[in-house]
Amino acid sequence: MNGDYLCRSLGNGASVDSKRRIEHFLDDDFKHSQNAPKEYERNRNDDDEIQFGKDILEVKTDEHILSRPFKRRLKKGYLPYWNRPLDVWVWTRYYDQLLDCFNDSFDSFGNTSLMLMARFAYLQRHFPENLILYEGNTKITLIELIRAKIISRKDIDGLNSFEDAALARLDIIKKVEKKLNIFIYEADLEVLAKNPRAFESFLLSLSGQCLYLGHTVSLPDWASPLETRFVVPNFSAAENV
Repeated sequence: MNGDYLCRSLGNGASVDSKRRIEHFLDDDFKHSQNAPKEYERNRNDDDEIQFGKDILEVKTDEHILSRPFKRRLKKGYLPYWNRPLDVWVWTRYYDQLLDCFNDSFDSFGNTSLMLMARFAYLQRHFPENLILYEGNTKITLIELIRAKIISRKDIDGLNSFEDAALARLDIIKKVEKKLNIFIYEADLEVLAKNPRAFESFLLSLSGQCLYLGHTVSLPDWASPLETRFVVPNFSAAENV
């Protein structure tokens, strides 16, 4: 990858703004720990407890005490050659939910390495110049389906089970088909349920449909939305059509 492509990917000043936002999160967390240490420790203990009946979308990551994994990620820092400004937005909006639902970490979700960006830049040269490509994420799509109350946390738990994964995929597809008025042939339904890669393609197609209909979540300017073309579907808007 050449330097020009890297600069366009990061955006002018976007990485600096991302670092400032990270510093702001850590400063607020430090002030809270210093001004009310007992309350801070109580909230920390409550945050660490596993409550299976807890609504994972009750609060956003940046609206309560920073979880230990989230705090470690912020302290680790933002690397412009490894992370994108978009990653900081993803971390603050989705990380705690992903940790709980998908057993993922910051290092396995929410960042795109220089190597992957270089590979994509190489592949992009073989496409027509007027072709516009967008980026999506299957796990974000699933979380947005939960936000819209189309699927539930139990459906995600089923995907993590080796024995029940196919049935969980089938249940998710049927719920999406019913709520979003999508028609799927029986033969295709069987393929989507049995093949994990086909199921992921189905989830990305839902993001593409929301993009076509204009039902997407607006990204802040500092996340460089015009450069990444990252699609976050808004199924609540799509369901009301």
